Amino acid sequence: MNTKHLIPTKWLFLLLVSLLASSVACGESADGDTNNANNGQDGDTAVIEGRLESQASGEAEGDAQFSNTVVTAYRVMADGSVTQVSASETAVEADGRYTITIDLSAELQGDLIVEASRESAAIGSVLVKNSIAAGQTVMAAPISTKTSIESDAYVEARVSGQWDNHCSVSQHREFISSRLAAGLHAQSGEHYKASVATMSQASTSAMKAWSGFIVAQSAASEADLQATFAAQAEARAEHDAYLHAGQPAEQARDDYRASTRHAYAQAGITIETQAQASHAASEGMLVYAGELSAELRGRAEADAEAYRARFVTEAIALYFEALGFADESSQMEAIISAGASLEASLDASDGQQAARSAWQQYRESVEAELGPNQLLVYTGIDVSAASAVYAEGIAGLEASSDTSATAMASVALVADFHSAVVAELDELVDELLDSDSQASVLLEILFHLELGTR
Repeated sequence: MNTKHLIPTKWLFLLLVSLLASSVACGESADGDTNNANNGQDGDTAVIEGRLESQASGEAEGDAQFSNTVVTAYRVMADGSVTQVSASETAVEADGRYTITIDLSAELQGDLIVEASRESAAIGSVLVKNSIAAGQTVMAAPISTKTSIESDAYVEARVSGQWDNHCSVSQHREFISSRLAAGLHAQSGEHYKASVATMSQASTSAMKAWSGFIVAQSAASEADLQATFAAQAEARAEHDAYLHAGQPAEQARDDYRASTRHAYAQAGITIETQAQASHAASEGMLVYAGELSAELRGRAEADAEAYRARFVTEAIALYFEALGFADESSQMEAIISAGASLEASLDASDGQQAARSAWQQYRESVEAELGPNQLLVYTGIDVSAASAVYAEGIAGLEASSDTSATAMASVALVADFHSAVVAELDELVDELLDSDSQASVLLEILFHLELGTR
């Protein structure tokens, strides 16, 4: 297999110096205890438990697949440099499980990564909850191809200076699917490094667009946003613990998403706002996806569209409730079914063409469930001019080395298009509807479907 080194070469010297100086350390105050107490440890240590999946071992399955494999824990600093925080390498057990003690005495700030290696060559890694209190035992997600790519892309984002306070580890992990990770992992050498660098840009651009839209276009403050990040980190820690325990991945994912929805709701950030922000995030990612090789580009594009669909389908269902359709009506069942089909199609698709086809099918399914009067008004709305402006703006986006600039350009385009669509309210024949509010809802539905099928 191709081995990938988590730690950038430029930082190896600094790491050796830190080890010689006995500067192993770190820890930031816990943002909540979702893990077990570790009463057997002193006040300056905590424990990480985890396991390696067979794919991460680099060997055929069998009794020896994890032989000579060790794990080491590091803190990743703001500039991407690393500091070892485990006293020594810890051997992985025959079944792929490990228990590693980390030193918290130096009180350094930074995200945690556990790296598995064999004969000094890295074979996998995983990002771990960073706010661990002394005496805690934290469960890491199983080390896999996906977690390794997430870690490498994260470190690259730190090294390149693209990571900022509008980025979060929890959300970063959502932009790299198992399929995309497998494609990236199949590369080697400079091709791998370049692709990971591009993927780190795609992820940070998407996150900055998401956060930037929410702060600029809603009543949420920066403090609200940071509160949701903290809640997401706790939800992600529980997600990882479920995976460590061998629970179904889909259930762990659904529980994580439910907790995330609750966190945003607590901050007053509605699913409607999140759906709008998902367009900006998707566009911010798609710009950089275009810089990848053909196969990887298709997978990254599918991931970007799947992220958009996750929020838009939820918002569309809420809009149909606002139009008066009961939860158990045939129309609502059709809307929910169409949303599930869209997400499934996007998860299996490769590239924008397949994604557009899936979105078009979803659009037709949604529009088919509108009532006669609603459909009459809906089909009379003309946003072709605004759509053309939007398409031209998206085509003009560049994969800038400054992902913040690309992200904010995406935010502006989505916000301007939304303003143009809702401005059509005064032009609608409102007497055909029960209320002006229904006209507003129809405009919101059109906004989302137009962007999905552009």
